[in-house]
Amino acid sequence: MNKLKTLTTLVGVWSFLLLIPFVARAQKAPFTVTDIHRQMISKAELATMEAAEAKPMMTADGKGIVLMGGATPILVRTGPGDDNESYRIHGIRNPALVLRSGTAVRILFVNVDGDLPHDIRMGNVKPPDTSGTAGSIHLERARDDNYSAEEFSLHALEPGQDIYFCSVHSHAKNGMQGRMVVLKSDATMREMMEAK
Repeated sequence: MNKLKTLTTLVGVWSFLLLIPFVARAQKAPFTVTDIHRQMISKAELATMEAAEAKPMMTADGKGIVLMGGATPILVRTGPGDDNESYRIHGIRNPALVLRSGTAVRILFVNVDGDLPHDIRMGNVKPPDTSGTAGSIHLERARDDNYSAEEFSLHALEPGQDIYFCSVHSHAKNGMQGRMVVLKSDATMREMMEAK
C-alpha cells in the first residue's frame, strides 16, 4: 500500500514538472522592452518634438496608426488636462496601433499630467494586471512645466490582439487604454492598412 502511495505521489510530481514548460510558454509576454532611457523633458522641448513629428500612416478606417518600426521614436503622451486619463499619439486619442511581429518600435512616453503618475504597459491582460506585460515604469506627475519621460524599444514577439494601458489605479477602466494589433511578420502593407 505504501509503495502504491509513493508511486502515485511520484507520478503526480513528474506530471506537474512536465507541465511547467507549457505553463511558462502560455504566460510568455507578447512584447519585450529594451534600451530604456529615463529623462526629463521641458514643455518647450515637447512642443518642438510634436511640431516636428511626421504625419502618421493611418489605417483605412482612420482609427489606427500603422507602425513600421525604426529609430525615430513614436511620441506617446498622456492626455490634456480635461482628459488626462487617455493617451495621445500624433494628437489622436487612444488610437489602435498596428505593427508586424518581429518589429521593434521606439517609443517616447511622456507624462504631462500635473496631478497623477502614469505608465504605459503592453500585453494581453485585463488591467490593472501587469503580469506578462512590457512597458514603462510609473512616471511621476509633471512639475513646473517639466515632464517625466521614458524612451524604450518595444519588440513585438508574436501576432495577436493586445492592449496598451495605464496600470495606475483605475486609469485603464476610465479610458486610458487602446488596442494593439500585431500581424504576422510578412503581413502586406494592405493587410496592415485594413487591420481592425
